Amino acid sequence: MDPSQSLRMTVYASLLAALVAAGAYLALPIGPVPIVLQNLFVFLSGLLLGPRWGVASIGVYLMAGALGLPVFAGGVGGIGRFAGPTGGYLLGYLPAGYGIVRISKKSKGRILGRSLFRHSHRRQLYPHRVGLLGAAKQERGARSTVEAVCACADPAAVPLSGE
Repeated sequence: MDPSQSLRMTVYASLLAALVAAGAYLALPIGPVPIVLQNLFVFLSGLLLGPRWGVASIGVYLMAGALGLPVFAGGVGGIGRFAGPTGGYLLGYLPAGYGIVRISKKSKGRILGRSLFRHSHRRQLYPHRVGLLGAAKQERGARSTVEAVCACADPAAVPLSGE
C-alpha cells in the first residue's frame, strides 16, 4: 500500500471512529445499558473499510474512551467503563466489526443480498453476547463466567452466591 493510500485509510478510520463516538450521544437511556446508534456505525466501519481498517477504527474509538475522552454513551469515558455493565458491549464491537466483513464477503458484494440479510442478525449479536455476560456478572453479582451464562439463560432459576 502506497503512503497516500495508507493516509487516506487512516483518515477514513478516524472519521468512522468519530461517527461511532457521535452515535453514543444519540441514545435512549433505558436501564443500565442504553440503546445507542453506535451499532450502525460499527457495522458501517467494517463494511466500508474492510476487516483491517474497520477493526482499527473501532480500536481507535475504544482507546479514546479508555484514555478518558467522553465518547461512550452518556458522555462518559475512562477505563472503568470496561468493568461496568456496558463494558462487554463495548468489547463486543471488535468481533462485530470484523464479523460483518465476513458476511459481506459471503454475499459476494451485494449489500442487500440474501446472505447479508440472513446472516447479519448473527453478527449483530456479537456485542450482545459479550455484553450480557458482562452485565450479568456486574449487575447480578456472578463470580464466574459460568454463573453469568446461567444468569443470562434463566435469571430466576440460578441463585447466585450471596442471594
